Amino acid sequence: TAANDTSTNFVQNVLNIERLATAINATACAASAACPREINFLSRDPLPQSFYDYTSWTVKQRGWNELSAALATVSGSLAELPAGPLGFATGYEYRELSGEYQPDSLEAAGLSSNGNSFPTHGRYDVHEAYAELRAPLLSNLAWARQLDLSLAVRRSEYSNSAGSATTYKVGIDYAPIEDLRLPAVYGTVLRAPSIPELFGGTIEQF
Repeated sequence: TAANDTSTNFVQNVLNIERLATAINATACAASAACPREINFLSRDPLPQSFYDYTSWTVKQRGWNELSAALATVSGSLAELPAGPLGFATGYEYRELSGEYQPDSLEAAGLSSNGNSFPTHGRYDVHEAYAELRAPLLSNLAWARQLDLSLAVRRSEYSNSAGSATTYKVGIDYAPIEDLRLPAVYGTVLRAPSIPELFGGTIEQF
């Protein structure tokens, strides 16, 4: 399977710091054909619209993410226990994740009041194998309509800094009566870093 998404984000009325520096410098403004020369910063009157048109900027940010995955599973019953079938599932999963972020040229140049940011691009993949068991321990008793034990283990091999890890889960599902279930689970998890966390450039915000 594969999935991808792209996004384009616009931020209006961002201050172009380079143009602001030009506008407040009479010599630099006079040398620039685009700089409005009618600006009088000593006047009590509001600044003309031409000042805002010259110093304002619309930031355009683009990005995309892509996920490719393959999964193979086998499940069924290993044996018949007094309380029901002993179920199992095992499988292998492969995932490849990639992404990119392109900031506006003004942000990349450090000239935006929206903060500075730099492009991000990277990829990583992960191989995982897992096994699960579900064992019915009791059933159809006066004080136990159903009592199941579940066990699961997963081995993950990441190509990034997350490295290798083994996680597991142990669960009990107890139903004293048909309309009441009391599950309890204990387990471990691994949170792998994302593409921006691994490959993101410096971001400066105000």
